[in-house]
Amino acid sequence: MAYGIIPDMTNEDVVCQKPCEHTDCAVNREDFITNNKCRGCGEVLKTGDTFCYEPEYGKHTKSHHRCLS
Repeated sequence: MAYGIIPDMTNEDVVCQKPCEHTDCAVNREDFITNNKCRGCGEVLKTGDTFCYEPEYGKHTKSHHRCLS
């Protein structure tokens, strides 16, 4: 099973820290700030956590890798 690592959303290299019109910034904000809870345990996914997408449960649905293992 492949997994990703939650990026540091306070890093300017990941997402602009001021309002912008970048598509990538908007997608990252939606994916990692708005939808930031683990489907398995309900905890907030934090910077550095490993996670897996679970597309069968909806767009941007994620779970900690440890919750699926």
